[in-house]
Amino acid sequence: MFNKVVICIVLVALVVLSTGCASIFYSDRMQNPGSRLDVGMFVLDIFFFWPISWIVDFATGAIWAPY
Repeated sequence: MFNKVVICIVLVALVVLSTGCASIFYSDRMQNPGSRLDVGMFVLDIFFFWPISWIVDFATGAIWAPY
């Protein structure tokens, strides 16, 4: 029983940590990244899912605001 609970907690943590704030809120930006950094999403990444969310948001391009 304990092992199942631990596995579920780890899986939920991995799902949460594998997404960045900008990837969640602005999924349309992932295909069309802009040219300037979205400071609001950058700050949210710091407080919620740092440092994994930075990697995800920069890799997908969702952190960049439209022109």
